[in-house]
Amino acid sequence: MTICGKHLRKIKFLFLVQLIISCSLCSSVKAIDTFFCGPPPLVADEGEERVTIWWPMGPRMSNEEVNQIHQLANQGVEINYRILWWGEPEFEDKTILDVYYNDMVKNQLTDLIDYNFNGIPPDFYPTETDYSWGGLDPNKLWAVTLGDEEPAWIHQTSFHDTLAGNFNFYSSHYLSETGFQLKPVYDMNQTEYIVFSEWLNEKNNWVYNFIYDHIKSQWPHLKVFQFMIMNPVWGIPDLWAAYELKADGHYMDCYYAHDNPWLLYEANRRYKGLMPEKDFQMTLWGTIWNFSQMEGGELVEYHVGSFEQMRREAWLSYLSGVDAIGWFTWAPIGSSAEEWSWGQLRTDTLGKRLFEYVNRLNVELEKLPTLQLQPQVLGIVDELSNFAEKGIFADGTFLEYDIVTQRTFAKTALDLSAYKLLIIFNCNNYEETVLKLNDYVTNGGNLLILGGTIPQNVFENGTRITKFPFELHTTQSFEFGHIKYNSSKPNPIDFELDYEALSHQSYALLPENATENYQPIGEHFQILENGTAIKLNSYPLVLYKNSLNPSSGSILYWGISKSSQTEEPDENQKYTRLLYRKVLRAYAKYLNLTGAVSTNTTENCLMTQGQLADGTILAGITNMLNENRPISYSLDLDRFSLPPGNYWVHSLDANETLGQFSSTGPILSFSAEVIANGTRLLLISQTKPQPAFSVDIFPPVPTKEEVEPTTSSLSTKPSSYHLLPSLLSLTVIITIEIIILTRKRVKG
Repeated sequence: MTICGKHLRKIKFLFLVQLIISCSLCSSVKAIDTFFCGPPPLVADEGEERVTIWWPMGPRMSNEEVNQIHQLANQGVEINYRILWWGEPEFEDKTILDVYYNDMVKNQLTDLIDYNFNGIPPDFYPTETDYSWGGLDPNKLWAVTLGDEEPAWIHQTSFHDTLAGNFNFYSSHYLSETGFQLKPVYDMNQTEYIVFSEWLNEKNNWVYNFIYDHIKSQWPHLKVFQFMIMNPVWGIPDLWAAYELKADGHYMDCYYAHDNPWLLYEANRRYKGLMPEKDFQMTLWGTIWNFSQMEGGELVEYHVGSFEQMRREAWLSYLSGVDAIGWFTWAPIGSSAEEWSWGQLRTDTLGKRLFEYVNRLNVELEKLPTLQLQPQVLGIVDELSNFAEKGIFADGTFLEYDIVTQRTFAKTALDLSAYKLLIIFNCNNYEETVLKLNDYVTNGGNLLILGGTIPQNVFENGTRITKFPFELHTTQSFEFGHIKYNSSKPNPIDFELDYEALSHQSYALLPENATENYQPIGEHFQILENGTAIKLNSYPLVLYKNSLNPSSGSILYWGISKSSQTEEPDENQKYTRLLYRKVLRAYAKYLNLTGAVSTNTTENCLMTQGQLADGTILAGITNMLNENRPISYSLDLDRFSLPPGNYWVHSLDANETLGQFSSTGPILSFSAEVIANGTRLLLISQTKPQPAFSVDIFPPVPTKEEVEPTTSSLSTKPSSYHLLPSLLSLTVIITIEIIILTRKRVKG
């Protein structure tokens, strides 16, 4: 049985209609999309029927490939065409600066863009080779994406450790525009780097916005997606500020997260949290690399990917709120790198099994609506920091969060109303950052400052003018060496810690005419070589709240920047992260912050939720540990304007009702068993949900027999596993018909 893209969209719609009926959902709920990259399959029924988007790239496809893309479009599959131009003839050594400063190169670029559709080689192409091709019919396309893996021109140059000639060529422009000498990034001081990043960001965004405008002027129906950078894999995101780009959506290759699930989650939230109204599409690793090849005279081995990684990352991505999930399937065939292929074109047994497996994941994903998340915590970090694994906090600290760079926070009009807590880490702050943070706290928001505050602004030796309110009546000292800290209850946040560090660095506040707004917590001591403990008169942990404004929020200052209970400097990060997590948990409890920060029993869990309609929540719980465990889930009903009371919980993954639970005030809590590396998908509603389908979190890995033809087989079409959505859709149709007939009888 063949299910083309058009029919698959109908099936997706029917699943949502069934949710609408069973859960009283809003009919505008949007289903998640899935897609593949690379050339389309040239044989019918080889996978295209199980995605709603196809993502080819060009130019110079064969006529067969072009016809297949057009055929997919006719079947209802949305084509998001990746336009490539860097590396094309005469563009191999071009940079963004060539386009920005040179009108001739601008014209060449627009000719090159048009070449993707008309197939006519630009007049600057070499004539000894025939570069003509059929071109793509733009009326068959749904969208285009600008670039490949990253803002692709950086493949063509270097400016970090050395300045390539094609970049250094514009040093005179740089000097006249900024007053600074152009030099490699690694040789710049803080001021020089800020000036350089702003200058380069302006050029980069101008060029990509120029391309956006050109495409819209020629083909206004096309959506234009901009490529995002996955931090920290591809570089520094603030050199390509997403919020300054014209875009109908954003796209990111996230297939280098590998076994770092929080990095995958964070990569999405950096952009989706910033621009929730725009589509965000993500490509995951959808293959297995197990080969070796000679590189630079050495044998290099690659062992990347597994069926389990694909499955786990699919559900992590879904729960992070993406709008579409795609698959990177480019891989060598066999143990050498001599022959490579896209998954949809592979004919070897492993290739077929891999492609069939991601198709099975697509079948399950396509049943679900997108999750519109509303995290309560926002992290503000410098451009090279993160909250993910080996980041600022110990692993498993959060259940969900958003994160932005400080420049993003300073330069954009972020809606902070949904966040109950902002966290900022030891930064040279923009003046705008401090102004916004102060305004946020004045209006009832809460702030956690980690690692103290730095008196400089973002510029080298520049003095920050804007002060945090707690800085007005205190000075900040710096303590280091062998330090002991002790805090016991009672104190404002019920924080308990008895800690001694052999290697310690911490900022601390010295109150000067401090008012009742300041509440120091605990005390710390300098330990001398003879073991004598000298009490210090400064405080590394202080809670601040303006008593003259009862509706304002609070600020918790935790000055520790590096700490280790051993003398090994490499241990600093480990112990510092643990101290940050401990104080964050105490502060979250003080703020009644539910469902954002983990406890000892919920570490390494991702818990997200979105409101499908008034009264219905879809929640997801992913267990990131390799062990089965019961996990306590708590939902703050006030966040979604839901009343206290009794709520039904239905498991889509187990296709069963877990029971009815009563909230304690606005907090609804219950426990759910989650298997090792498993995910639960739960509908929560005051009306008992009764969907007629389930979601298989662990679709079976295809066997050799399922993907290889046998003597009893007449075709190599997909296994009956893929008929399940169609069979379930029949159930949905019958349900709808019964409801319609019942209503007609009632009216009669």
